[in-house]
Amino acid sequence: MPPKIVDIDSHVLEPTNIWEENIEPEYRDRALRLKTDENGLEYLQVNGVKPRGHFIQGGLLGRDCSQGKDLERRMTPGMVTYGEALRALPAASDPGERIKILDAEGIDVSILYPTLGLSWEPECDDPKLAAAYARVYNDWIVDFCSSHPDRLAPIAHITTRDVDESVRELKRSVRAGAKGAMLLSTPFGGRAYGDGYYDPLWAEAEASDVPVGLHVWGNPDHAGSNLYPGLQGPEMAWWIGSMLAIDVIVGFTSLLNGAVFDRFPALKIVVLETGGGWIQYWLERIDSQYGVYGFKTPMKERPSEYFRRQCWLSLDPDTALAAEIVRFLGADRCMWAGDFPHADSGTSVVAELNENLSSLSEEDRLKVLGGNAVKLYGL
Repeated sequence: MPPKIVDIDSHVLEPTNIWEENIEPEYRDRALRLKTDENGLEYLQVNGVKPRGHFIQGGLLGRDCSQGKDLERRMTPGMVTYGEALRALPAASDPGERIKILDAEGIDVSILYPTLGLSWEPECDDPKLAAAYARVYNDWIVDFCSSHPDRLAPIAHITTRDVDESVRELKRSVRAGAKGAMLLSTPFGGRAYGDGYYDPLWAEAEASDVPVGLHVWGNPDHAGSNLYPGLQGPEMAWWIGSMLAIDVIVGFTSLLNGAVFDRFPALKIVVLETGGGWIQYWLERIDSQYGVYGFKTPMKERPSEYFRRQCWLSLDPDTALAAEIVRFLGADRCMWAGDFPHADSGTSVVAELNENLSSLSEEDRLKVLGGNAVKLYGL
């Protein structure tokens, strides 16, 4: 049997009616809904209200945008609706069409994450309602993947406002068929992921033997947002897209600072959608700081030792230094992701990745292409 090629982080475009049709009756009046404001701009209504700065920018949701097809025009607010994006790219919401894309690109398995789910959670301060939103999506994504279980792998969206709800939903979703969990890069409620409050969640992830991915999200309070107060729209897309990766690094580092990996030595963390060039600098820096101030932390080992034991990094196909990163970090710690169908995704991603990994041994290259993902996610 030939080695598998696995994209560990691509996305769906969720149909906007799934919450109204499937949420429990007591929450139906507060279901997520696509709305249009007085200026004709779409937004996702959360908990019955209009959220901060989260307009639906349909032009960002079609992969063809990144191929030189008038992305600037399509990013004009109101130019492309969410419904138009769905119709333009059926593979984002139809599993049969998705398989055609995978076949065309030579990808064996795609591990799937949400799109709308990357924006609503911080706006929902009702933990019970947030958990209800997550249940609807998780049921939908498991069903979406069920017709092609050997090609499509669902990841459960786990909310973090109430750790008991987090634990219940992780347990329920894994039983239903989820291959892992997604947490947004930074939690809400004033607690870091390293806080002992989240220990029941890490314990459940460890007991369920599924990886937890830290993913970027549309954070209106992202790193550096204080420098541009009130500017969260498409005009800030380059700045926001660049800075969101830092949120993931902060969230991951807080796990180290809280000695989570000491308490949960079998916990598996995947650091997603941050590229890869930062990892050597960051591990060397935090190791250096540990050498000076480590006695002031609860960590028992150097931070890089935890990473190489319990963490994995997602590389982008166009990472020019991918082979060097793999050599530094270790081939067992690296995977890759295409981000389909978002605007920064591309075509011929497997060919591009193979080119950037060409100087590696065949064994190491195949680990990054899919071997590691097959083992980690139980594919």
